[in-house]
Amino acid sequence: MGASMSTRGRAVIPAAAIRERLQSIVSALVELEEIRARVLAAEQSEKPTRPKPKKRPRRGKPTSRKR
Repeated sequence: MGASMSTRGRAVIPAAAIRERLQSIVSALVELEEIRARVLAAEQSEKPTRPKPKKRPRRGKPTSRKR
């Protein structure tokens, strides 16, 4: 990658501004991670209470019918 070419035709952004932007991005990512962890924990806690699927008779295997 041409390091010397990257500044051509582009405004030079001060390092402080880049650092500031990175900081905000990182903090947002950390926040997202915390939310994700909270959601995962909530899903884990509600898993045992999910309704059990009703057992249906298999197709092709006739159920015992009274005539």
